Amino acid sequence: MEVDLALAGYPCKSISKQNNKAESFKDATSKTGSGFKATMQYTDYARPSVLITENVASMSHKRASFDNEVPINIQNDAMKRRGYDCWYWVVNANQFGLQQSRTRCWAVYIKREEYNLERNFGFVEHVFDENLLVFIAALFYLLGFVWHL
Repeated sequence: MEVDLALAGYPCKSISKQNNKAESFKDATSKTGSGFKATMQYTDYARPSVLITENVASMSHKRASFDNEVPINIQNDAMKRRGYDCWYWVVNANQFGLQQSRTRCWAVYIKREEYNLERNFGFVEHVFDENLLVFIAALFYLLGFVWHL
């Protein structure tokens, strides 16, 4: 199976700063670890050309209690091993006109074998800017709003 674009957001419970019973991101039995594992399994199965993920800002934080793991680095390394180029940003929803402060970690992965970034995406620095993030954030919030209707 091949998919052009996949969007993923898995549970943040294990890595959220709001959780007093945090667990390792690498623990596949935890809520977050099992979601990460499922995302990687889906990626292996569907081989999306582009994968976009969303999760809490603490994805980008070093976690001293868990051997200094940084979840976004673990995710990026897993995607690089699968042949993807990686970019990520930590942004706040209020930067996009929403009336709340909700900081999230967004990552974009593009399959290397299909895209010559120099030839096809020579403008990559300009594409992956705030305009793309506005689109992605609006899409996720719209999907979340529609889902809750």
